[in-house]
Amino acid sequence: MPTTTTTTTTSRKRKVDDKNVQKYYAVRAGVRPGIYLTWNECQAQIAGFKGAQSFVAGQNPEGGAKDKGDPRFYAVAVGNAPGIYTDWAEASKAIVGAKGPKYKKFATRAEAADFIRISLGNGKVGASAGIGVFFGAGDSRNISERLKGTLQTNQRAELTAVLRALQSVPTTQSVRIYSDSMYSINCVSEWYRSWANNGWRTRGGDSVMNQDIIKAVRTYIDARDKAGAATMFCWVKGHSSDSGNAAADLLAVQGARQRT
Repeated sequence: MPTTTTTTTTSRKRKVDDKNVQKYYAVRAGVRPGIYLTWNECQAQIAGFKGAQSFVAGQNPEGGAKDKGDPRFYAVAVGNAPGIYTDWAEASKAIVGAKGPKYKKFATRAEAADFIRISLGNGKVGASAGIGVFFGAGDSRNISERLKGTLQTNQRAELTAVLRALQSVPTTQSVRIYSDSMYSINCVSEWYRSWANNGWRTRGGDSVMNQDIIKAVRTYIDARDKAGAATMFCWVKGHSSDSGNAAADLLAVQGARQRT
């Protein structure tokens, strides 16, 4: 991670040329690594700590120099408000004072999302997956939840998000669901037919994974069909400039950090 200044002692305070710029004091190695808004807080974390490392910067301690226009995505996997940010001032609020924050800067949103997903784990022991459903800014129906159950995988979370979206809309009302998970869309609109005809077994004879959620989703779709309403799906590219998809991703990340 590039820094502007690195020091292993506490004998002097590094200065930033612009006195009007908010300074951020980053502790890479110390009592409690993190980002602090005052030198006194930073100093308390590195004083007497062997091999302490800290640096001071202005608006962007990740790069030091002013942004020349290249896109930057700050991924906060562990912090006060995990998510992907495009502004360091906002990202810093998500990690200042957090215990053991984990964050990194990337050139693309996809890389930032992968960093968060890997940090949270996917299907591994101790992994956590989140559900995010975005109806609109300030909409009370927006959903941010931790995935229930012991099996925490992205695919189960994506399917559950579809289920929660359908549960939030009356069956008499048509609904269009935008998702970046082609897996989920295919499961509930195409593949389920052959699986059902084959006793919910794959061609290789294995039990279909996540069939409990797939069946639940189909129950809601069938109920909407009987009511004369439609359930439509639209695939959107993941980690793109789609604002709705980005908002749903953020809700999912926040949900993954919730306690069970």
